[in-house]
Parts: sequence; C-alpha cells; structure tokens
Amino acid sequence: MSIAQLFHTVKYLKPSQVTNRLTRRLRKPRRYRGQTLIPVTPKISWRVTASLKPSFVVDGRAHFLGESGPLFEWGNPHKSKLWLYNLHYFDDLVAAGAADRTILHTEMVSRWIEECPTYWHGLGTVSAVVAHL
Repeated sequence: MSIAQLFHTVKYLKPSQVTNRLTRRLRKPRRYRGQTLIPVTPKISWRVTASLKPSFVVDGRAHFLGESGPLFEWGNPHKSKLWLYNLHYFDDLVAAGAADRTILHTEMVSRWIEECPTYWHGLGTVSAVVAHL
C-alpha cells in the first residue's frame, strides 16, 4: 500500500480508530489467565419436535400455499414458480409424522434424482439436501 493510499484511507477514520489499529498491531496479545472453563451438562434433554405440517399426501397430491397439485410433475406449467420451488424443496421430509411416509419420501427423492438432472447437478440439490441435514 502506498503512502497516498494509506492517507486517503486514514483520513476518514476517527482518531480513536487509528489509535486502536496501531495498538493492536504493536502489542502482543496476552494469554488468558482466568479460571478453566468447565463444560456444563444440560438439565433437560433436547427434544426435536416437528413444527411443519405435512405437505405430501399419499393420494399423489402435494399441498403448498393453499393449492394442491400433482406430486410428480416437477415442471408443471400451470403452477407458479413459488409452488414448484416448494415441491422441489422437500419440506415434508422433516414435517410432523414424516416417519410414517418413509416409502413415499424414498420414491419422491429417487424420482426427483432421475427426472430433474438440472436440479440434481445444480443449486437445487444443495438447497434441498442441506436444508434437511
């Protein structure tokens, strides 16, 4: 960094900011000499509760945003992009009673991988998979 660049950077800073920067550069950090931290065990166990309502229904329909539509039509031109996004997002994997719909979820994910190569190789996969880890 040249002297001119340094001047034009520093001229907008408050004197306390310049002093702080210089102090931090010149002074070595001190070691923490306080008490040793002791890990605390929780008093109650963590309970996972599903707050989402199921959106996939066994009759082959999906319900989002007050609308229902076919479950396996990934690019349905009669549905809004927001509705289709919800279909691709797989919120039902973590919804209430998801364990009862494991067979449906397995079929959904398998068909999605086969029928949606653009999502499988793109951001859609990352969004859908990371959201449910």
